[in-house]
This record gives sequence, C-alpha cells and structure tokens, in this order.
Amino acid sequence: MAIELIVGPPNSGRADAVLKRFRDALDRDPVLVVPTGDDVAAFERQLCERGGASLGGSIATFGALTAQIARSLAPRLAPELTVSERQGLLRAAIARAQPRRLRRSAARPGFAPALDALIAELQAALISPAGFAAIVAELEDPGYESELAALYAAYVELRDAGRRGDRGSTLEAAIAALRADPEGWGDRPVLLYGFDDLTRRRSSWSTRSDGRAR
Repeated sequence: MAIELIVGPPNSGRADAVLKRFRDALDRDPVLVVPTGDDVAAFERQLCERGGASLGGSIATFGALTAQIARSLAPRLAPELTVSERQGLLRAAIARAQPRRLRRSAARPGFAPALDALIAELQAALISPAGFAAIVAELEDPGYESELAALYAAYVELRDAGRRGDRGSTLEAAIAALRADPEGWGDRPVLLYGFDDLTRRRSSWSTRSDGRAR
C-alpha cells in the first residue's frame, strides 16, 4: 500500500487535505484515525458541515482501528473486559500474587488503578508478562519490580482463564493477524491525522510523521 505524507505547520491546511482524501475514497470504506474521541466528533462535524451527509468510511481513534482490524481478521477475538470487570480482575490478581514488599501499598484503594495504568503501558509497548519478567530479571535488586511482574502475569492468567480480552490482547491479535495475512485488510485506505509521535504499538505497523495520510 502506498504511503503519502502530508507535512506542514499548524493551520497549514493539513486537516482539509486529509478530509479531501477521505471524501475521495468513500467508495473504498476508508478509516480516518484521530487521537481522541473529541477529535472524532470534530471531524464528523466538519464532514457534515462542508459536504452534507457522507456514506461509507469511518472516523475513529487508534484503539477503535485496532479493534476493527482484529474483528475483521481474527473472528475468534475474546470479548473485552469492561472497566469495572478489569478492576475486579486486578484485585483478584493482587490476592493471588500476594506481594510482600508491596503489601501495604496493595491494600490501598489506589493501588489497583495504578497497576491498571502500568499494565496498560506495558501492553501498549507490546511487552508481555514474560518479556517484563525478563527485563526485571536483569536488574541488580528486582524486589518491587519482580512483584509487579508477578502481578502482571497473574492478571493475564486470570483474564485468559476467563476467556476474556482487553485492549492489549486486541492489539496483539490485530498485529498478529496483519503479520499472518498482510493483504487481509484489503485496499481500505487508512488516514492518520494529528499524531505528533507514534508509540511502539502504532509504529509496529504504521509510519511516523508530523502530519500524514496513508
């Protein structure tokens, strides 16, 4: 698939250029990827204001794009945990791992949300529990870190045992599906707008620039 970069300073017309390419490709069911849900709403309003109703195509966040890819190419995708279910599973993982050095911290109500944020960051960086444990093992004194690795592993074990998924597993499924079948997405154009930097999960199968369309 050809890659085209649209580069320019703020207010240089990049948004208009991306929207034009999006409209021109409506017959191919394009996806316009923007950073946040607010950006989704803003671009949808711009489409309606400038060109009336548009049939075909979708505007989504990067997480929604990976979910689309996973659903299209990996039909056996496990249903994602809700926010409350994930929090409950994290607390169950804490009870299973029984951390010692982190015992007092783990007993506090803010620990599970903080652990959730850490695991989300590791998943976004495509670091598995085994990969995190390997990194921790290289530290001189992997005390607290080893317990965090055990908590991460316990969470994933419980998640998989319940045949559920999360954004991390959806991302992994999408990337694995694309690697196994690079042509599986077909010729649907994917346009990226508004990302100043791409994380490892995005750059693993995308491209980096200041303003871009693909």
